Amino acid sequence: MLMQFQYVGHAISPEVPLNHDGVAFNIELPSMKQTDLAVNIEGLPSLDYALYLTNTVKFHIVQTYHLFDEQKFMPALHSLYTDGPPPVTAGNRMWYVQYFLVMALSKGLLTRGMSKAGSPGSEYFMKAMELFPDTYGLYIDPILSIEVCCGLALYLQAVDHRNSAYVYLGIGLRIALSQGLHRDIAGESADDPEVRRYRNAWWTLYILDRKFSSLMGAPSSVQDSDISVPVPGDQITPRRSSSLEMHIKLSRLKTKVLNTIYGIDGKLDVSFPKNTMTVLRELAALGAELNSAPDLKLDSQSPLSRVSATLNLCYHQESHVHRPCYKATSHVYPTRGP
Repeated sequence: MLMQFQYVGHAISPEVPLNHDGVAFNIELPSMKQTDLAVNIEGLPSLDYALYLTNTVKFHIVQTYHLFDEQKFMPALHSLYTDGPPPVTAGNRMWYVQYFLVMALSKGLLTRGMSKAGSPGSEYFMKAMELFPDTYGLYIDPILSIEVCCGLALYLQAVDHRNSAYVYLGIGLRIALSQGLHRDIAGESADDPEVRRYRNAWWTLYILDRKFSSLMGAPSSVQDSDISVPVPGDQITPRRSSSLEMHIKLSRLKTKVLNTIYGIDGKLDVSFPKNTMTVLRELAALGAELNSAPDLKLDSQSPLSRVSATLNLCYHQESHVHRPCYKATSHVYPTRGP
Protein backbone atom coordinates (compact mmCIF):
# COMPACT_ATOMS: atom_id res chain seq x y z
CA MET A 1 0.00 0.00 0.00
CA LEU A 2 2.90 2.33 0.75
CA MET A 3 4.38 1.68 -2.71
CA GLN A 4 0.96 2.25 -4.24
CA PHE A 5 0.73 5.63 -2.57
CA GLN A 6 4.33 6.69 -3.39
CA TYR A 7 4.56 5.61 -7.02
CA VAL A 8 0.99 5.41 -8.32
CA GLY A 9 -0.56 8.25 -6.38
CA HIS A 10 -3.51 6.35 -4.94
CA ALA A 11 -3.83 7.34 -1.31
CA ILE A 12 -6.74 5.01 -0.62
CA SER A 13 -6.73 1.41 -1.75
CA PRO A 14 -9.98 -0.32 -2.70
CA GLU A 15 -11.73 -2.35 -0.07
CA VAL A 16 -10.25 -5.83 -0.13
CA PRO A 17 -11.88 -8.48 2.06
CA LEU A 18 -9.44 -9.96 4.54
CA ASN A 19 -9.29 -13.73 4.65
CA HIS A 20 -8.91 -14.38 8.36
CA ASP A 21 -7.57 -17.74 9.43
CA GLY A 22 -10.17 -20.35 10.35
CA VAL A 23 -13.21 -18.49 9.01
CA ALA A 24 -14.20 -20.85 6.19
CA PHE A 25 -14.73 -23.86 8.45
CA ASN A 26 -15.00 -23.96 12.22
CA ILE A 27 -12.92 -26.72 13.83
CA GLU A 28 -13.27 -27.03 17.59
CA LEU A 29 -9.77 -27.90 18.69
CA PRO A 30 -9.13 -29.32 22.19
CA SER A 31 -7.74 -26.08 23.62
CA MET A 32 -11.00 -24.33 22.66
CA LYS A 33 -13.14 -26.79 24.60
CA GLN A 34 -11.09 -27.65 27.70
CA THR A 35 -12.55 -25.95 30.76
CA ASP A 36 -11.53 -28.36 33.52
CA LEU A 37 -7.86 -27.36 33.77
CA ALA A 38 -6.74 -25.88 37.08
CA VAL A 39 -3.50 -24.99 38.86
CA ASN A 40 -3.25 -25.83 42.56
CA ILE A 41 -1.32 -23.35 44.72
CA GLU A 42 -0.11 -26.23 46.90
CA GLY A 43 1.95 -27.59 44.03
CA LEU A 44 3.80 -24.32 43.45
CA PRO A 45 7.02 -23.09 45.04
CA SER A 46 6.67 -20.31 47.61
CA LEU A 47 6.77 -16.72 46.38
CA ASP A 48 10.26 -16.01 47.68
CA TYR A 49 11.58 -19.24 46.16
CA ALA A 50 9.80 -18.53 42.86
CA LEU A 51 11.46 -15.10 42.76
CA TYR A 52 14.82 -16.73 43.46
CA LEU A 53 14.27 -19.25 40.66
CA THR A 54 13.22 -16.48 38.27
CA ASN A 55 16.30 -14.40 39.07
CA THR A 56 18.45 -17.49 38.51
CA VAL A 57 17.10 -17.79 34.97
CA LYS A 58 17.58 -14.06 34.43
CA PHE A 59 21.24 -14.31 35.44
CA HIS A 60 22.14 -17.51 33.60
CA ILE A 61 20.02 -17.29 30.44
CA VAL A 62 18.08 -14.05 29.93
CA GLN A 63 21.25 -11.99 29.61
CA THR A 64 21.91 -13.91 26.40
CA TYR A 65 18.49 -15.11 25.23
CA HIS A 66 15.08 -13.47 25.46
CA LEU A 67 12.74 -15.95 27.18
CA PHE A 68 10.17 -13.66 28.80
CA ASP A 69 9.15 -10.02 29.05
CA GLU A 70 9.96 -8.97 32.60
CA GLN A 71 7.46 -6.09 32.56
CA LYS A 72 4.62 -8.56 32.00
CA PHE A 73 5.92 -11.70 33.65
CA MET A 74 6.75 -10.30 37.09
CA PRO A 75 3.38 -8.59 37.80
CA ALA A 76 1.59 -11.79 36.78
CA LEU A 77 3.90 -13.78 39.05
CA HIS A 78 3.09 -11.60 42.07
CA SER A 79 -0.62 -11.70 41.24
CA LEU A 80 -0.48 -15.49 41.16
CA TYR A 81 0.56 -15.60 44.81
CA THR A 82 -1.38 -12.57 46.02
CA ASP A 83 -4.77 -13.39 44.48
CA GLY A 84 -4.34 -17.12 44.00
CA PRO A 85 -4.14 -19.04 40.72
CA PRO A 86 -6.91 -17.90 38.37
CA PRO A 87 -8.78 -20.57 36.40
CA VAL A 88 -6.91 -21.73 33.33
CA THR A 89 -8.39 -20.09 30.23
CA ALA A 90 -7.33 -19.74 26.63
CA GLY A 91 -6.03 -16.26 27.46
CA ASN A 92 -3.75 -17.16 30.40
CA ARG A 93 -2.91 -20.77 29.57
CA MET A 94 0.34 -19.94 27.80
CA TRP A 95 1.48 -17.76 30.70
CA TYR A 96 1.13 -20.75 33.02
CA VAL A 97 3.27 -22.76 30.60
CA GLN A 98 5.89 -20.00 30.67
CA TYR A 99 5.81 -19.85 34.47
CA PHE A 100 6.35 -23.60 34.92
CA LEU A 101 9.04 -23.55 32.24
CA VAL A 102 10.99 -20.79 34.01
CA MET A 103 10.79 -22.81 37.23
CA ALA A 104 12.00 -25.94 35.40
CA LEU A 105 14.94 -24.17 33.77
CA SER A 106 16.01 -22.69 37.07
CA LYS A 107 15.83 -26.02 38.90
CA GLY A 108 17.94 -27.50 36.15
CA LEU A 109 20.53 -24.77 36.56
CA LEU A 110 20.69 -25.14 40.34
CA THR A 111 20.67 -28.94 40.58
CA ARG A 112 24.02 -30.71 40.59
CA GLY A 113 24.47 -34.36 39.73
CA MET A 114 22.06 -36.98 38.45
CA SER A 115 18.81 -38.07 40.05
CA LYS A 116 16.82 -41.28 39.62
CA ALA A 117 13.63 -39.23 39.85
CA GLY A 118 14.22 -37.72 36.41
CA SER A 119 15.88 -34.72 34.84
CA PRO A 120 16.33 -31.61 37.03
CA GLY A 121 13.16 -29.55 37.01
CA SER A 122 11.15 -32.31 35.34
CA GLU A 123 8.24 -31.90 37.80
CA TYR A 124 7.67 -28.33 36.58
CA PHE A 125 8.45 -29.20 32.98
CA MET A 126 5.76 -31.89 32.93
CA LYS A 127 3.20 -29.40 34.27
CA ALA A 128 4.16 -27.01 31.49
CA MET A 129 3.70 -29.71 28.87
CA GLU A 130 0.32 -30.72 30.29
CA LEU A 131 -0.89 -27.17 29.66
CA PHE A 132 0.85 -26.66 26.30
CA PRO A 133 -1.93 -25.83 23.80
CA ASP A 134 -2.53 -26.81 20.19
CA THR A 135 -1.92 -24.45 17.28
CA TYR A 136 -5.09 -22.47 17.97
CA GLY A 137 -3.89 -21.67 21.48
CA LEU A 138 -0.42 -20.77 20.23
CA TYR A 139 -1.79 -17.95 18.08
CA ILE A 140 -3.78 -16.26 20.85
CA ASP A 141 -0.54 -14.52 21.92
CA PRO A 142 2.10 -15.26 19.25
CA ILE A 143 5.00 -13.45 20.96
CA LEU A 144 4.39 -15.26 24.25
CA SER A 145 4.23 -18.57 22.37
CA ILE A 146 7.55 -17.81 20.65
CA GLU A 147 9.17 -17.08 24.02
CA VAL A 148 7.82 -20.35 25.40
CA CYS A 149 9.03 -22.36 22.39
CA CYS A 150 12.54 -20.93 22.84
CA GLY A 151 12.49 -21.90 26.51
CA LEU A 152 11.23 -25.40 25.70
CA ALA A 153 13.99 -25.85 23.14
CA LEU A 154 16.69 -24.79 25.61
CA TYR A 155 15.40 -27.09 28.35
CA LEU A 156 15.05 -30.10 26.05
CA GLN A 157 18.49 -29.51 24.56
CA ALA A 158 19.96 -29.32 28.06
CA VAL A 159 18.46 -32.70 29.04
CA ASP A 160 19.70 -34.37 25.83
CA HIS A 161 16.43 -34.38 23.86
CA ARG A 162 17.77 -32.49 20.86
CA ASN A 163 15.23 -33.82 18.34
CA SER A 164 12.31 -32.53 20.43
CA ALA A 165 14.20 -29.29 21.08
CA TYR A 166 14.66 -28.76 17.35
CA VAL A 167 10.96 -29.43 16.68
CA TYR A 168 9.68 -26.97 19.32
CA LEU A 169 12.12 -24.33 18.09
CA GLY A 170 10.74 -24.90 14.60
CA ILE A 171 7.20 -24.32 15.89
CA GLY A 172 8.28 -20.97 17.32
CA LEU A 173 10.01 -20.07 14.07
CA ARG A 174 6.93 -20.88 11.99
CA ILE A 175 4.78 -18.73 14.27
CA ALA A 176 7.23 -15.85 13.88
CA LEU A 177 7.38 -16.17 10.10
CA SER A 178 3.61 -16.37 9.77
CA GLN A 179 3.34 -13.14 11.78
CA GLY A 180 5.99 -11.40 9.67
CA LEU A 181 8.41 -10.90 12.57
CA HIS A 182 11.38 -11.33 10.23
CA ARG A 183 10.40 -8.05 8.56
CA ASP A 184 10.77 -4.50 9.85
CA ILE A 185 7.07 -3.97 10.47
CA ALA A 186 7.50 -1.40 13.24
CA GLY A 187 8.90 1.48 11.21
CA GLU A 188 9.45 4.55 13.35
CA SER A 189 7.95 3.03 16.52
CA ALA A 190 11.18 1.21 17.36
CA ASP A 191 11.28 2.66 20.89
CA ASP A 192 7.99 1.04 21.82
CA PRO A 193 8.55 -1.69 24.47
CA GLU A 194 6.37 -4.16 22.58
CA VAL A 195 8.42 -3.61 19.43
CA ARG A 196 11.64 -4.28 21.32
CA ARG A 197 10.02 -7.39 22.74
CA TYR A 198 9.11 -8.87 19.36
CA ARG A 199 12.53 -8.01 17.94
CA ASN A 200 14.29 -9.63 20.89
CA ALA A 201 12.09 -12.70 20.48
CA TRP A 202 12.89 -12.90 16.77
CA TRP A 203 16.65 -12.62 17.18
CA THR A 204 16.63 -15.21 19.96
CA LEU A 205 14.87 -17.55 17.54
CA TYR A 206 17.43 -16.70 14.87
CA ILE A 207 20.44 -17.42 17.09
CA LEU A 208 19.01 -20.67 18.45
CA ASP A 209 18.03 -21.80 14.95
CA ARG A 210 21.61 -21.33 13.76
CA LYS A 211 23.00 -23.22 16.75
CA PHE A 212 20.51 -26.08 16.69
CA SER A 213 20.62 -26.46 12.90
CA SER A 214 24.39 -26.89 12.98
CA LEU A 215 24.07 -29.41 15.83
CA MET A 216 21.50 -31.40 13.86
CA GLY A 217 23.35 -31.14 10.55
CA ALA A 218 20.30 -29.43 9.07
CA PRO A 219 20.13 -26.31 6.88
CA SER A 220 19.16 -23.01 8.45
CA SER A 221 15.44 -22.37 8.25
CA VAL A 222 15.64 -18.72 7.12
CA GLN A 223 18.13 -17.04 4.80
CA ASP A 224 19.75 -13.80 5.92
CA SER A 225 18.60 -12.13 2.71
CA ASP A 226 14.98 -12.63 3.79
CA ILE A 227 15.43 -10.82 7.12
CA SER A 228 14.99 -7.06 7.40
CA VAL A 229 14.18 -6.59 11.09
CA PRO A 230 16.91 -4.53 12.81
CA VAL A 231 18.66 -5.36 16.05
CA PRO A 232 16.61 -3.86 18.90
CA GLY A 233 18.27 -0.80 20.36
CA ASP A 234 17.95 -0.22 24.08
CA GLN A 235 19.00 3.13 25.50
CA ILE A 236 18.52 1.85 29.05
CA THR A 237 20.80 -1.17 28.64
CA PRO A 238 23.08 -0.48 25.63
CA ARG A 239 25.36 -3.31 26.78
CA ARG A 240 22.63 -5.83 26.05
CA SER A 241 22.14 -4.40 22.55
CA SER A 242 25.86 -4.60 21.76
CA SER A 243 26.12 -8.17 23.05
CA LEU A 244 23.05 -9.22 21.05
CA GLU A 245 24.49 -7.66 17.90
CA MET A 246 27.76 -9.54 18.38
CA HIS A 247 25.86 -12.78 19.01
CA ILE A 248 23.96 -12.28 15.76
CA LYS A 249 27.17 -11.65 13.81
CA LEU A 250 28.71 -14.84 15.18
CA SER A 251 25.59 -16.78 14.24
CA ARG A 252 25.65 -15.36 10.71
CA LEU A 253 29.28 -16.36 10.34
CA LYS A 254 28.44 -19.89 11.47
CA THR A 255 25.83 -20.14 8.74
CA LYS A 256 28.22 -18.76 6.15
CA VAL A 257 30.82 -21.38 7.06
CA LEU A 258 28.33 -24.23 6.77
CA ASN A 259 26.87 -22.94 3.49
CA THR A 260 30.00 -21.86 1.62
CA ILE A 261 32.83 -24.01 2.97
CA TYR A 262 31.38 -27.36 3.98
CA GLY A 263 29.83 -28.82 0.84
CA ILE A 264 26.59 -30.78 0.81
CA ASP A 265 28.21 -33.90 -0.60
CA GLY A 266 31.50 -33.45 1.26
CA LYS A 267 33.36 -32.41 -1.89
CA LEU A 268 35.35 -29.21 -2.35
CA ASP A 269 34.82 -27.06 -5.42
CA VAL A 270 37.18 -24.56 -7.02
CA SER A 271 35.86 -21.69 -4.87
CA PHE A 272 36.78 -23.43 -1.62
CA PRO A 273 40.15 -21.66 -1.02
CA LYS A 274 38.69 -18.24 -1.81
CA ASN A 275 35.61 -18.79 0.38
CA THR A 276 37.76 -20.07 3.22
CA MET A 277 40.06 -17.05 3.18
CA THR A 278 37.06 -14.70 3.04
CA VAL A 279 35.49 -16.32 6.08
CA LEU A 280 38.79 -16.33 7.97
CA ARG A 281 39.15 -12.60 7.36
CA GLU A 282 35.63 -12.04 8.67
CA LEU A 283 36.44 -14.15 11.72
CA ALA A 284 39.55 -12.06 12.39
CA ALA A 285 37.55 -8.85 12.02
CA LEU A 286 34.96 -10.13 14.50
CA GLY A 287 37.74 -11.01 16.93
CA ALA A 288 39.11 -7.48 16.71
CA GLU A 289 35.62 -6.04 17.20
CA LEU A 290 35.04 -8.29 20.20
CA ASN A 291 38.31 -7.26 21.82
CA SER A 292 37.66 -3.57 21.19
CA ALA A 293 34.28 -3.57 22.96
CA PRO A 294 34.83 -2.56 26.62
CA ASP A 295 31.86 -4.62 27.85
CA LEU A 296 32.68 -7.74 25.85
CA LYS A 297 36.43 -8.18 25.73
CA LEU A 298 38.31 -10.50 28.06
CA ASP A 299 40.22 -8.31 30.47
CA SER A 300 42.32 -9.76 33.26
CA GLN A 301 42.16 -6.43 35.09
CA SER A 302 38.41 -6.59 35.74
CA PRO A 303 35.92 -9.31 36.75
CA LEU A 304 34.68 -11.45 33.88
CA SER A 305 31.00 -11.02 33.03
CA ARG A 306 28.86 -13.97 32.02
CA VAL A 307 27.86 -12.38 28.71
CA SER A 308 31.47 -11.67 27.78
CA ALA A 309 32.49 -15.23 28.61
CA THR A 310 29.61 -16.64 26.57
CA LEU A 311 30.37 -14.58 23.48
CA ASN A 312 34.09 -15.31 23.64
CA LEU A 313 33.33 -19.02 23.91
CA CYS A 314 31.07 -18.69 20.86
CA TYR A 315 33.87 -16.96 19.00
CA HIS A 316 36.36 -19.72 19.79
CA GLN A 317 33.79 -22.32 18.75
CA GLU A 318 33.73 -20.63 15.36
CA SER A 319 37.52 -20.88 15.26
CA HIS A 320 37.29 -24.64 15.84
CA VAL A 321 34.71 -24.97 13.07
CA HIS A 322 37.33 -23.53 10.71
CA ARG A 323 40.11 -25.80 11.92
CA PRO A 324 39.63 -28.46 9.20
CA CYS A 325 39.87 -25.67 6.64
CA TYR A 326 43.37 -24.66 7.72
CA LYS A 327 44.89 -27.95 6.65
CA ALA A 328 42.87 -28.06 3.45
CA THR A 329 44.12 -24.63 2.34
CA SER A 330 47.71 -24.95 3.55
CA HIS A 331 48.87 -26.32 0.19
CA VAL A 332 47.15 -23.45 -1.62
CA TYR A 333 48.43 -20.69 0.67
CA PRO A 334 51.66 -22.10 2.18
CA THR A 335 53.19 -20.43 5.20
CA ARG A 336 56.14 -18.24 4.32
CA GLY A 337 59.37 -18.75 6.16
CA PRO A 338 62.97 -19.91 5.87
